[in-house]
Amino acid sequence: LASRYSGLGLLQLPAPMADARPALYASQLKQVAVSKLLIDGSKFICWTEDSTGPQAVTLKVDPKGHVLYWRDGSGEIECLEIAWIRDTRTGRSARIPKETKIREACGFFGSSEALIEDRTVTISYGLDLVNIQWINFVAASKNVAQEWSSQLFRYATNSFVNNPSFYDMLERSWTKLSVSRDADNLIALKTIYKLFAHHKDDKKRVEKALETCCLLTAKKDSVDAKEFTFDAFLRFYTCLCPRTDIDQICIDLNPACKTQPVPYITKSQVIWLLNEKQRDPRLNEIIYPYANEAKARELIAKFEPDNAFVEKDQLSSRGLHAYLISTDNNVVPLEKLDLSQDMEQPLAHYFINSSHNTYLSGHQLTGKSSVELYRQVLLTGCRCVELDCWDGKGAEEEPIITHGYTMCSEVPFRETMEAIAESAFKVSDYPVILSFENHCSPKQQAKMVKLIKDYLGDRLLSQPLDSHPLKPGVPLPSPQSLRGKFLIKNKKRDFKKSAKQSEPSVEYPISHQVNVDMEDLPVARDAAAAALSGQAAEEFPYEDEEDPELRKLREEAGEVKEEKPMMAKEPVMLSEISALVNYIEPAPFYSFEYALKKNVSYECCSIAETNATNLLKESPEDFVNFNKRQLSRIYPKGTRVDSSNYMPQLFWNAGCQMVALNFQTPDLGLQLNMGIFQYQKSCGYLLKPEFMRRSDRRFDPFSESTVDGIVANSLSLRVISGYFLSERRVGTFVELEMFGLPADTVRRRFRTRTVPGNGINPVYSQEPFVFKKVVLPQLAAIRIAACEESGRVIGQRILPVDSLRPGYRHIPLFSDFMQPLSLATLFVCISVNDYVSNAFAELAAALANPIHYLSQKDKHQQQLMVLTDDFDAESHQEHWSEAPMSLATSIPATAAPELPDSGVGSSASAGDQQLLSAVEAPGQQGGPTTPRSAARGILAAQRFCAAEAAAAAAVSSATPTAPSTPTSSPGALFAAFAFATGGCAGAGGGSKPTAMLQETATLKKPSLEDLLADKKYKKLLHRCEKELQALVKKHQKETMLLQAKHRLSQPRRYSSDENLRSGRMAVTAATAAASRPPRTVEQAAEARLQAEQQRAAELELRTKQLESLRAQLERSLAAAVAASEKQLEALRQHELATLKKSQERQRNLEGRELTRLYKDKAELKEVRKEFQQKQISAAVLERQAMDSLHRRRDRELSEHNDRLKSEVERFIAELAGNLEAGRSAHQLENQMPANSTSTSALMAASAAAAAGPSPRLGRSGATAGKSLPCTPHHRRV
Repeated sequence: LASRYSGLGLLQLPAPMADARPALYASQLKQVAVSKLLIDGSKFICWTEDSTGPQAVTLKVDPKGHVLYWRDGSGEIECLEIAWIRDTRTGRSARIPKETKIREACGFFGSSEALIEDRTVTISYGLDLVNIQWINFVAASKNVAQEWSSQLFRYATNSFVNNPSFYDMLERSWTKLSVSRDADNLIALKTIYKLFAHHKDDKKRVEKALETCCLLTAKKDSVDAKEFTFDAFLRFYTCLCPRTDIDQICIDLNPACKTQPVPYITKSQVIWLLNEKQRDPRLNEIIYPYANEAKARELIAKFEPDNAFVEKDQLSSRGLHAYLISTDNNVVPLEKLDLSQDMEQPLAHYFINSSHNTYLSGHQLTGKSSVELYRQVLLTGCRCVELDCWDGKGAEEEPIITHGYTMCSEVPFRETMEAIAESAFKVSDYPVILSFENHCSPKQQAKMVKLIKDYLGDRLLSQPLDSHPLKPGVPLPSPQSLRGKFLIKNKKRDFKKSAKQSEPSVEYPISHQVNVDMEDLPVARDAAAAALSGQAAEEFPYEDEEDPELRKLREEAGEVKEEKPMMAKEPVMLSEISALVNYIEPAPFYSFEYALKKNVSYECCSIAETNATNLLKESPEDFVNFNKRQLSRIYPKGTRVDSSNYMPQLFWNAGCQMVALNFQTPDLGLQLNMGIFQYQKSCGYLLKPEFMRRSDRRFDPFSESTVDGIVANSLSLRVISGYFLSERRVGTFVELEMFGLPADTVRRRFRTRTVPGNGINPVYSQEPFVFKKVVLPQLAAIRIAACEESGRVIGQRILPVDSLRPGYRHIPLFSDFMQPLSLATLFVCISVNDYVSNAFAELAAALANPIHYLSQKDKHQQQLMVLTDDFDAESHQEHWSEAPMSLATSIPATAAPELPDSGVGSSASAGDQQLLSAVEAPGQQGGPTTPRSAARGILAAQRFCAAEAAAAAAVSSATPTAPSTPTSSPGALFAAFAFATGGCAGAGGGSKPTAMLQETATLKKPSLEDLLADKKYKKLLHRCEKELQALVKKHQKETMLLQAKHRLSQPRRYSSDENLRSGRMAVTAATAAASRPPRTVEQAAEARLQAEQQRAAELELRTKQLESLRAQLERSLAAAVAASEKQLEALRQHELATLKKSQERQRNLEGRELTRLYKDKAELKEVRKEFQQKQISAAVLERQAMDSLHRRRDRELSEHNDRLKSEVERFIAELAGNLEAGRSAHQLENQMPANSTSTSALMAASAAAAAGPSPRLGRSGATAGKSLPCTPHHRRV
């Protein structure tokens, strides 16, 4: 039951009000419970870096834990939203005033026994990680400072505080206003303006809403705080922003309440709303049963403010509004915010929040390095930070951290380790990976090891766990088993290279030694012990124990067998720091085959963004399988000197665990990363979907069809309105994007209209944005952003698709760093369903609600009876026994013999066989239509056109026959088009273009068959066919009505026994009722006139349709010609680029060879100059040859396009000719009876027909009627 939601966590849960029993996972999240100490407040000395002096303040927190506030020396109330607090510190990490005046004032305050830093509470806050602001409070005692520091940090990291509902945001804003009262207990109007409006027109709106609620004082410059309760604030909010959208929901559900002063919905309508709108249809009905009457009553009792409605079991629009803005109706279930995932899986089965060049606060070449960045990044939940270590130059000669060979500043390694040790596990206690890029000398490496052990202590994982030894085939330990541990990622000492270089060993005084269990470590550990004990290099078993197959794979992947001199000597890794590396051992990436053969999970490959992209394009499934076993770390390419980020989704799709980003740059890549990792209680680890963890499952990140075992989703989102998006009077719009697999990613497509001049409550009333098919919901996320008309983003939100709760939801907007904004919110309606293709949509609807489906079917049957119950039984049966011909069946058997699926059969000529074999390409994939079926259609059309031309030529010499009823074939025109609907798809046919222009199959040249297989052309052809069938059916009905009229006025005839015995009769027994001759000339003329009108109508319709088809063919031709020219140009550019790269590569190789051969510099210079001249001449010749080839291909393509245009013109002319031949035949046929038949002959024929045997005579009648001669005139009638 839980398999559908096992991708990024356990089952998602609906709102508490929608459940009838406890869920599989019970959320442990709790609302903030503020202690009495913080509510009552404590005395502090407040100071900041830019303050002129210390101030004595009373620090307080409101009972709901929304704001921290105090009154400064001037009497003004200052407050800070607790959600904006990033960190609180006391003790050594607290800030100490530098000015003597402030330091002395703090020293005199409170206990003199405790140090100032032990009594200081330092609070950091801000909307990003770089521009952090600080405020310091010095308490009277150490215990008070510790209590305030720990409590404030607990409130600031509470999941409810960081993921508020719209109700919480309104309550927070009211709290900020209520604590901002002055000494007279009044709230200044300018304080309210500051929160809601800056423009004068918006200020008037605010003032008018306050007047409507009777909240303004007599002077109209303030509000009485006693009267400004939260209920009064809600009334003010609804006056400022009338919720007509919620009123409309009530009216839509209950139209009867439209005339009522307060719209409402009944109990049964509440049940329908919960089950049909608010409930996730992807949930299992047994585990999550539908809402019932008890749940409806519970909801009404909880949210309805009017007891009169409660007594009637009704929910008013105010009660519905209270429910829709509450925590019970959050857009993401609470369990998604809590630690609800399985944390017992190997490390490789998780996405890990990772940082790149963590120390930088800006540019990669000139940016400033900061220790504070390590604290701030770790406090976001990041679990992997990077440390670039270099030799320090000071007197201490301690290592430093900086970006080497750049102008970036540096920070001490000691301070960095202290910051990491203090901040690593404040937000999450899951393991932290320290990724070292070590450039230090062995001497300073020894200091690094000492500092690491001093600050990290026993939290450093110095040895592998007994349950997970470092052996091939053994998976990595789980995050749960490594809680509270630091893992070191550092290059290990290569003892093989050390032995070959025969470097003398250098001993350094290291106080802390590591005890290593040699049986559990790989050969490198044995080599380390051997090196420390002085064992000779020749005795190392490293090279002999390497698998020969592994060595071969390594060499094939590009590793050089013999070591070459390096441009810059790499530092030798100290054995002691190498011994600290266990489960995150850096290793070069050779190939997926090499890694599979080696089968070790403790090696981690760091891959650049560009290289990882190439691997993903070349071997996507192998990349996914690689990440099931071991870790990979992706880092930005070197050209991103501006610290921009790539899109992490690209590598999450391949299962890459550590996708490292620049946390100092809040671009779209980082927003997506922080938006995804804010869930799971910001622990920094997200469980990958099951098919990306199991070894028996394969997954292609580029899949466009449904993934095996995963139910695709359909999603639609309608943006209804926004609230408090901006204090400025600006136009706003909302844009919607989806990130996931390439097939699921949708960008810059969905955007609402811009609502001008309204930042308070814009109403969009947008049509739903529909994502028809989300292939992999577990990896997909929605980004919804509100923007000003200039394009500046006001706020945004990242929401996982698999946890989206459908229905009417309020979505609070966040900043770029995922901090909730004060009030900005969007009101939307979400619909989520399991994906059903269009082919099975009707079936799915019937299965979902069979009773409704059957009732609809019966209703349609009753409606059809109006058109069918006017005819007698015989005519009804005769009519429906003749099914209307489609275009494919309208070809006569003599003109287009049926071509069996296995081939053309005996009816196909040698040329036909050649045509079929020409299009029969191996490995074709085109769905239900294939090139072979297209060929059959072409042959059929060709034969029919030839037959029709022959028939038209023979019209003048043939004796015309009487016109049959209009139930015949739709005609020659559409028979010629039948091959297009007979299965010529055009997709999937033809070979894939190659990269070389010399190959004939390089360029896909359009053909007439391609144009006729165009989707738009086929769609138009199908529409024409339906129009013609509708006209034929109309004529059939008119004919049957006329026949019924004639039968009612015509006496019946029965043949005598003698006529039956002799086989002769006035009207043959085989003559059907539809062909019985009418009694009078008037009836014959009426039938003939009707037939002529019907035939003329058909010809007129065919003429119009031919013009439409002609225009569409011309459009398709123009598009095909443009596409072929564009493809040729793309091939040309690709070939030129390939030639340039090839020439450059050849120059480099030959240049290096010259350097190796010629040691004398003067001689090398002469040879190189001569060689360059030859290279230039060869390059010019190659370029000229390629240009000549390009011109030839241009000429060939142009000639082919001209021939194609001629073919299209001939094809259209042939169709027009066939149509004109059919029209001429019809005109000739209409003239023949008048020239060969006189009126008297018709009268005689009619009288003779009327003198047949009386219907009253039996077998022994007195008169034996004799049958009349069957003249041509009788047959024509």
